[in-house]
Amino acid sequence: MSVTSEVRAVQVTISKVDVARTQAPMYVQCAVVLLLITVHLTISTVSAQNAELVFKPNEMKRFYSWEETKRTPEEDQLPSEYVKRKFYAWAGKRANRIPYDKRKFYHWAAESRMRTAEEVVENAEENSLLDEAIAFESAQVKRLEEKLSALKEEFHRLEHITANMKNVAESPKNMLEAVRIMEKQISLQNDLLRKLEEERSVTETVNASEGIVERSNCVAMLTSHLEALRIERRAKNIVALHLRNFS
Repeated sequence: MSVTSEVRAVQVTISKVDVARTQAPMYVQCAVVLLLITVHLTISTVSAQNAELVFKPNEMKRFYSWEETKRTPEEDQLPSEYVKRKFYAWAGKRANRIPYDKRKFYHWAAESRMRTAEEVVENAEENSLLDEAIAFESAQVKRLEEKLSALKEEFHRLEHITANMKNVAESPKNMLEAVRIMEKQISLQNDLLRKLEEERSVTETVNASEGIVERSNCVAMLTSHLEALRIERRAKNIVALHLRNFS
């Protein structure tokens, strides 16, 4: 709206109150005219600003592209409170010339960005904790496998020594050596059994997942091997005791 049209509007308004001109003092007439001019100028200024900053179809994309160019990777890693304070400081500078609807949109965009950043941080923390748990479980399983391999090696030695168990009378020394090896195995097997029981109790309290299912299978396999070793050890202990009695 131009200045000429504003003057015309004021003249029309003045003509409407022309009837009361002779009844009111001059200073009242001047005050009324100035008030009308101020109101018209204010309305025209606000209308021009709103027409200039009205929403457009690509306003959201423009806002995000603008903010991406202003933000640095270091700022993306900062806490959400810092981002919030920075946004409101920026929005406060523009509040006088941004329509109310657009300010609401900017507030909504900032809140959405903060929620997304917090979710990314939470997911990263969960992933790091999960990686640590998987690494710990892998180390535990590896230690159990090492103990089981040591037991298997001792068991193979025992099988080699007692290969001729049918000819008991011809190999008493071998049987006594087997007894000594089995006594050496007892402490190792008991320690491994205790660790397996601990692993089994932990496994029952944790939700099922791929790593934990593999761990449960490994524990079951180790337990079955140990049961076989214990049965074999008991049988050979009985034979060895009989040999000691006969020697």
